[in-house]
Amino acid sequence: MPFVTGPIRAMLANMSPTWLSREWGEKLVIGLMGYMGDALLEAATLALTNPWLLERTSAYDAVEYSVAETRMVRYPADTDATHRARAASPWAAWTYAGTQDGIGGEGQGLDGQLHLFGFPNAFTKADYEYDFGDYPLPYGPDYWSRFWVFIPESDHTWTDDGAWDDPGTWDDGGAWDISATAEEIRSLRQLIRQWKAGHEICQWIVVMGTGELWDYPAGIWNDPGNWDDGTAPIFISPT
Repeated sequence: MPFVTGPIRAMLANMSPTWLSREWGEKLVIGLMGYMGDALLEAATLALTNPWLLERTSAYDAVEYSVAETRMVRYPADTDATHRARAASPWAAWTYAGTQDGIGGEGQGLDGQLHLFGFPNAFTKADYEYDFGDYPLPYGPDYWSRFWVFIPESDHTWTDDGAWDDPGTWDDGGAWDISATAEEIRSLRQLIRQWKAGHEICQWIVVMGTGELWDYPAGIWNDPGNWDDGTAPIFISPT
């Protein structure tokens, strides 16, 4: 019996009569037909198992094809393993799209996605949950559809890059007046657009410093310290 590899070639070798197992018969039946059969079997197996992202048979680039279909983009805080795991179960997250923090606190809503992104203590506040007044810019009366994203000082290393006319200007390759890169801001904006409810409008992304935003963190207007102590928050447009 000639040496063969692959299930189709092995099957043909076992089935072939003696006169087809030598010389030209071997080359035709076991070599050509067997090789083509094994190649087709391997291709079919990969086509079937590649979408099973948590299986060892799934190729690395299969994740990116899945992302193209499910929009489970890779976050800055993701490792290869966490990115693959999120891409493998998109409906675990999409079920809660449009909610603040999932149904029953499942943590897969907008707040949960912010945590996965790399801001473990970030949260959102709807207009009815906090009196933002006209700060930092006037918007007229309150609107029930708007909300704000807060990123606490503990969650980031971004700093104000100085006055608008200091070295490091609007065209320095980063974001306006903050040390965050343009890609970081773009990704954050994309996350908010993707996971917020369709009827909601993000008013501002508030990047907290060491100081307070008028009576936030929680306190009273005459508590110890001035409302503008510490570094001021940075307001980033969500669009």
